[in-house]
Amino acid sequence: MTTFKSMPVTGWGRYPVVTSDVFRPEGPRAVREILGERHHPALIARGYGRSYGDAALNTDRGVISGEKLDRFLSFDEKTGV
Repeated sequence: MTTFKSMPVTGWGRYPVVTSDVFRPEGPRAVREILGERHHPALIARGYGRSYGDAALNTDRGVISGEKLDRFLSFDEKTGV
């Protein structure tokens, strides 16, 4: 079972503040586990929380943080993909 921490979450403007269950996966396998466990009715992806709006807030539900997903898995120099 993947662990999460229930905590306050905000955007860049620090308003509004909502409580969400925040998952911090460290790779694609962990993301698949979170999505496969289905213990939250709704999950939303979140980057670094630099939005002035509430785009990455999910009150009383799950948030998958991308903070630790900050590296390339592969890169093809010829195609740029």
